[in-house]
Amino acid sequence: MRELKKEKAEIINMNKNFVILGYGVPSSITEDENYNIYLKTVFNNIFDLASEDKAVIIFSGGKTDLVKPYKRTEADEMAKLFTRLMKRSFLRKETKDWQIMARNKPISSLENLLEVKDIIREKKLSGELIVFCEQSRAAKVSRLIQVIFKGKKVKIIPIDFDNSINRYDNNIIRKKENKELQFAIWALKNEKNLEKHHQMYLEKLNYLRKAMKSERDFGKIRKWWEKELKELKIK
Repeated sequence: MRELKKEKAEIINMNKNFVILGYGVPSSITEDENYNIYLKTVFNNIFDLASEDKAVIIFSGGKTDLVKPYKRTEADEMAKLFTRLMKRSFLRKETKDWQIMARNKPISSLENLLEVKDIIREKKLSGELIVFCEQSRAAKVSRLIQVIFKGKKVKIIPIDFDNSINRYDNNIIRKKENKELQFAIWALKNEKNLEKHHQMYLEKLNYLRKAMKSERDFGKIRKWWEKELKELKIK
C-alpha cells in the first residue's frame, strides 16, 4: 500500500478526512464476515459523505496478527479490501480522488488515535475529521477523542458489525471498555505511563498468540481480560 512519504509535509487540502480503526487481523480479510460488514458499511458511508469531494482515508492498526509469522497488520489488511471496493468498475469515477493512507504501528485504540493526531499535524490535513469504529468501543473512542483532539470537531460513526459471541456479553464488554478507558486516560499523563500502556498490550498480544487457536477464540480473550480487570491498578 503506497503511503505519503513522511519527509514531505505538504499541505493536503481535502474536504473530509476519514479514520477507520482496526479490529484485529483475520485469517482472510476477504472472507471474514465481520470485516466485510464493517468495511462495506464504512465504504457506503464515505461514498455518501464524500462522493463529490476529495478525501483522505486513514486506516490505523498494527501487527496484531495471531497467525505466524505475525507480519500482517490491521491497517494494511483493511486497506487491501477497501481498495478492492474502490476499484469496482462502476465506481472508479467517484473514488478517483480518494487518497488511502495506512498506519500500521498502533496496537491499541489509544495508540491509533495518537497516530492519527500525528498524521494530521505532519501532513497538515485540513477539513472535517470523521472516525469509524466498532460499536462496543464507541464510548471509549469518543472520550479519548475529546482528550486527544481537544478543541477540534470530530465526528464518530460507530458500526455495529460484530456477529460473534463477543458482541453479546454486554457485562464483560462494559467492564473491559471502562477499564481500558481508565488505563488510556492514565497513560496520557506522561511518557512513562504511555510506555507501560504499550507494554501491557504487547503482553496481551503475546498471550493471545500462545493461547488462541484462532483469531475468534473469544474464550481466551475473555480469560485474559478477566484477569487484567482484577489485577490492573491505576493510580
